[in-house]
Amino acid sequence: MGITIGRHAAEEVFQRALHLARSDAELPAEWIERTDRVASSGNKTFTPVLGTALLAKATDRHIDAFSLREDGSHKSYSARSLAKDVFVPCCKVADIDIRTTGAEPLNNQPFLRADRIGVEMNVRRGTEGDLAYLCECLARADFLENETAVAALAAFLRARIKATGDLEEVGIEGRPLAMIRLVDSVAAFVEAHSEGGKVGQAIVAAILDLVHKEVRTRKINDPGRGWRGDVGAFVEGRISLSVEVKQRPFTESEVLQFIDRLGADRVPRGVVAALAQGGVHLDADRVAEGATRYGVALDIVVGVRRLLLDVIRHIPGDPHEAMALLPKLGLQRLKEIEASEAVQRAWVEATTE
Repeated sequence: MGITIGRHAAEEVFQRALHLARSDAELPAEWIERTDRVASSGNKTFTPVLGTALLAKATDRHIDAFSLREDGSHKSYSARSLAKDVFVPCCKVADIDIRTTGAEPLNNQPFLRADRIGVEMNVRRGTEGDLAYLCECLARADFLENETAVAALAAFLRARIKATGDLEEVGIEGRPLAMIRLVDSVAAFVEAHSEGGKVGQAIVAAILDLVHKEVRTRKINDPGRGWRGDVGAFVEGRISLSVEVKQRPFTESEVLQFIDRLGADRVPRGVVAALAQGGVHLDADRVAEGATRYGVALDIVVGVRRLLLDVIRHIPGDPHEAMALLPKLGLQRLKEIEASEAVQRAWVEATTE
């Protein structure tokens, strides 16, 4: 059995560290530097992982900084519970940006089902070095105890407080492009930006916002969802349209699996949004016809331009007025899915003048 970290004790330690972070006290430059470097990773979850580990070490010096579950060993603890119950809410109250907005960041991949953090974890291509550096930081954290651990946590918080203050809120300042130019610009934007599929998913959700009153999407790699697909349109709380989005080529097998899931869940309509199909062949007509056997009306849309033009035809009222809302809707969805600020700015530049 591992170590249980009491919520009250951890909250007291967090407040002590926060007081230090906001004071003029000298704090270890090593942990400010380490925090900034971890926060530069493309994997945003690495930041709350480091902060949670530092809070755990500052609360109980015996814990294993690499631990994720309490039942892993006699030094293990539940990092997920500490993050959910103490670290995340305390940072939210203190208005500290930890690069994720969900209540349970350690439920994201690659940490979801793991017992312990390690360099062998399967992460998105290009972030393997970031994971190795996170593990190096956790190895250093394992030697912290008592006041040195509190000081390291305070340094982490000071670095994130500075980052929160430095972060500019991206907003819409210019006028939306005219409708035809906007269609072309949105298509070019999605072709040029992906961020692991975040961009395509966010923009598809924004496009559906033009014709549906309730559209839901989810964060990439977040298993917590109540429907099949990446984006869903709902009517009176029930899903009426499910959309699977990819910024890489779909295989026919993936489409068939999606149809099977929709049929099993009795979802009446589905869309496969193939935003980067390239030269990979997909027999859209044959697959869509086969979907009718499952009671599913399926549309396979190749490219965001085609999706936009289809949606424009279904906009009630003046489509020019509706399309003028797309820059704002797209920005809201990019923020919701935690796309980078650089991508948010690129979207504003691409859709306004």
